[in-house]
Amino acid sequence: MFRRGDLVWGKMKTYPWWPAIILDAKDCGKKQSKNKMWLFWFGDNKISELECERIVTFEDNYLKNASKRSGNLFKTAVQEILKVKAYQQHLALDDISSLHEWAVSGFKNSSISCSIKKYEINGLPEIVINALENLQSKNINDDDSDDDDEKDPVFEVQRGLKMLHG
Repeated sequence: MFRRGDLVWGKMKTYPWWPAIILDAKDCGKKQSKNKMWLFWFGDNKISELECERIVTFEDNYLKNASKRSGNLFKTAVQEILKVKAYQQHLALDDISSLHEWAVSGFKNSSISCSIKKYEINGLPEIVINALENLQSKNINDDDSDDDDEKDPVFEVQRGLKMLHG
């Protein structure tokens, strides 16, 4: 149902619906479980595995989920995912009010001037690349061989060997 690079809302048991992007398990150095997906959470830049039934599409559920919370971290998360969504649609929208208006309009592009902004590196949004690099630096083991680097998902993304949108 979902594939790598899809923008979604995810629901952890004790948390509200939160904006995220689907990752491949290999992107974060994890194994894929049946009926689960790996998500990068916007705002807090964490990665976790979630059951597919707790994931819904971002666009179709924006109005319902974006207005339910007002905390700063949630607002940041929504701004980040909207910027990624705008980039995917080749739109240059920097201010939050324009991003929100665009989202409320159902993500229609007709009245918005288009130009490409650089929010993405090698197919992954820059924010995801940075978070994966931080995750990698926290999980470095004692074996620093080149062979291990070449199997590392962050290494592959940085070298353009692996992309979020395949």
